[in-house]
Amino acid sequence: EEILKLQRQIEYAQQTVERLDRFNRLTQAREKQGRATRVDSLRSDLKLGNARLRLNNTRQQLQSLRSEFADLLGFSPDTEFKTIAAPRLTVDAPDIEIAVKSALQNRLDYAQILQDCEDTARGVRIARRNLLPDLKMISRYQIEGQGSTTSEAKLDEDTWFVGLALASDLPLRNEQFALSEAIINDKTSQLRTETVKSAISRQVRQSILSYNRIQTEIAFAGQNHRLADNRARLARRLFEMGKGDSFSASDAEDELAQAELQLLSAQSEASTIAYKLKRVLGTLI
Repeated sequence: EEILKLQRQIEYAQQTVERLDRFNRLTQAREKQGRATRVDSLRSDLKLGNARLRLNNTRQQLQSLRSEFADLLGFSPDTEFKTIAAPRLTVDAPDIEIAVKSALQNRLDYAQILQDCEDTARGVRIARRNLLPDLKMISRYQIEGQGSTTSEAKLDEDTWFVGLALASDLPLRNEQFALSEAIINDKTSQLRTETVKSAISRQVRQSILSYNRIQTEIAFAGQNHRLADNRARLARRLFEMGKGDSFSASDAEDELAQAELQLLSAQSEASTIAYKLKRVLGTLI
């Protein structure tokens, strides 16, 4: 978005230089005719020089940013990428409460926090079970009788035995310490869950407000750009017809350049804010 913004800014700056160059030549011609003062001529020279300086600076910024972008993608810094304007991403901003619920259902970081909370709760249950003593059930069945061999023996007595054996190292200090630590971890995890939930809710609200703000700002920036362009055209036409002064024409060019920059900045910010909103809602991927 920044590269695209600088590319379009260069296009506007080139058009500004061309207009100011014609304006400067006309002002100098009128100075020779005695229809303009030396102050008007110097002002037009200064405006043209500043416009050329801004154009050169913007070109340098674009070249530097393209090198950084190429390096980010693993290409040689000499590789030149030219971005192409795509349809601007728009988001149907839902109601804030619905948006918060959507974010809590889709955000992977919140899902991880919930999983951690479940793990700590499971740790508490395990620690409680470790406090229980180890019980073993013992059973035995015995048959007795008389006789010299098994086949001749008369097995007329049988004995059953069933019992429980307790194996435990009392007192269970280590297990009690483990249970206390597990409870603390569980409470900490629950507090962390509430903190993250509150942070996500705040992020969603701020992102939706920012998205609505930039949409309104784009509308005003577009309107201001149209007004500034119409004013600059009218001021140039009046000056060319000899019915306007150079100050009004040069001032209109400054206002147009400022309106162009505001419009480009608003458009670029609108795209990035839309992606940020989808990321906050957990629906970007």
